[in-house]
Parts: sequence; structure tokens; C-alpha cells
Amino acid sequence: MIDHTDSIAIITGAGSGIGRALTLAAAKRGIFPIATDVNAEYLEQTAQLLDEHQLDTHLLDVSDAAAIAQFAKNTMPRLGGKSLLLF
Repeated sequence: MIDHTDSIAIITGAGSGIGRALTLAAAKRGIFPIATDVNAEYLEQTAQLLDEHQLDTHLLDVSDAAAIAQFAKNTMPRLGGKSLLLF
């Protein structure tokens, strides 16, 4: 099994369903999730399931190309050479 404990996962749709499950599973495995969703309320519910130091949350509409570009511009410099996993 690959050790991802120094990795970061960007997870879309993290407010519910499979996205939420991936976010929780990533954090459990030591992967730092950057959780995104278009729904602030659902995203907050996901965050409440984890310690606030175990993830970052961002409102993001993945159907908006400009929003994705801005998210990437703001997020990529923070990765600091860590492995990046996209979900």
C-alpha cells in the first residue's frame, strides 16, 4: 500500500455523498483534504465531521471555468512540493 500521509487531496463535491465520503476517508488516512463544494451549508456539515485542522474548505462551482482558474491560482502555491491527489 502506498503511503500518502504527506499528500494533499483536492476533492470536489465534498459537501455530500461520495465527495464527503472521500474527504473523510482521505483525512482518516493522513491525507490533507482541500474540500470544495458549491453548497456552503453542506460543506460546513462535512467540516464539522472533522477537526478544523484536518482540512481546508472552499466554495467552488466546478461549472465555472473562471472560478476554477482562480481556485488553482490561489491553491497551487500552497502545496509546497507535496504530492497532489485529485478526486
